[in-house]
Amino acid sequence: MSAELEDNNVLKLSKTEAKELLQKWREENARHSEQVRDIWMNIDFGGSLGDEKWQVLEQVCVAAIDLHDNELIKECLQQLDSKFPNSCRVKRLKIMAKLELRERFEDALQMYDQMIAKDESNSL
Repeated sequence: MSAELEDNNVLKLSKTEAKELLQKWREENARHSEQVRDIWMNIDFGGSLGDEKWQVLEQVCVAAIDLHDNELIKECLQQLDSKFPNSCRVKRLKIMAKLELRERFEDALQMYDQMIAKDESNSL
């Protein structure tokens, strides 16, 4: 399975193949934002992701931010915030969505610095 899939090929993946591909991209820190969004929007995982759902949802949120897909960003953040209301990772995603998406990088850096100051073990 090639990481350089064309857009229409991701729709041909099985649930297992899609799950494995998303995991591979997370491990490689590879974004592949369009393909990630296409997989999420077109493959019905049902409950097959288990606890991995939250990692995939975080990955989909980053893809949505990259693609300026505000509807999907909102959907992802609502689910993640509901499950992890005090999570630094969710706060980071909110900062990305609110500030970085609007190219307010200095404001984002200031907020990241504040998060690190509150919890020095948080490396973001």
